[in-house]
Amino acid sequence: MHIVHARHVRLPARPRPDWLGVNQSLYQDLLGRHGRQVDETLLARGSFHTHQDLADALLAEALPRQPQLILVAQALPDLLPFTAVAPYIDHLLHGNGTQTLCLGVSQTGIAAPFVALRIAAAYAGQSPYRDAAIFILEQATLPASRPGVDAGNLADTGVLLLTGSGGGGRHLPLHVRRAPDAATLESLVREILAQAPGDAPEHVILGHALPWEGLGVPVTRARPDQYTTGVWSALAALDPPVRRVLVADADPGSGDYHLAVLASPATAAH
Repeated sequence: MHIVHARHVRLPARPRPDWLGVNQSLYQDLLGRHGRQVDETLLARGSFHTHQDLADALLAEALPRQPQLILVAQALPDLLPFTAVAPYIDHLLHGNGTQTLCLGVSQTGIAAPFVALRIAAAYAGQSPYRDAAIFILEQATLPASRPGVDAGNLADTGVLLLTGSGGGGRHLPLHVRRAPDAATLESLVREILAQAPGDAPEHVILGHALPWEGLGVPVTRARPDQYTTGVWSALAALDPPVRRVLVADADPGSGDYHLAVLASPATAAH
């Protein structure tokens, strides 16, 4: 399975929509069960795009392939929680009557994109699901604060990773791993980077909660206004000639620590 295409979007803030008031009773019901209230100040600071809006923006240009497996990965809730986004994407791509497999990956925090990569890899050998689209979606309008999330300074962002087989791929996932804590994750990263030339990644993308220095290779750091999408936006923007890249992300508040090693198809066998 290769990552054959990648793109990312960032949407500017827009005025608060009239329909948001309808949702506030739902927000209050959900939060009230835990003794919390809607934070009106925080809600007003949102930029008011939905996951559908992000999917529309990511699909503004045609895809080079038509995926039959659609995965929507999210760590934060949608502004419109009643919407099934993966079937919506399927309808945009294929219309009615398709046999596309649509899956959502949520309630796993920043692990969601890493889990989606694992799922796509597991289906890669099964027709007709060899081609998959992983949508990593993050909207910035939240009704209450969340641990580890700078909710007042998020942006509406989305990333699309299109995976498949055959030539022309950008990257091939070699390893997707989870660590129990920050020290173990750093040790794993440094161990991987210490491999023999030709095997070690030549570029590292780090989540903004990982302040490591002295890795010995160029490092791209995720923007602080992206919680889950940051490292994947950086991957989508990375120049394809990079031979091997290591992506690591962390949320110390939830205890999530993850990494993936990706290689260009031409060098994955070395």
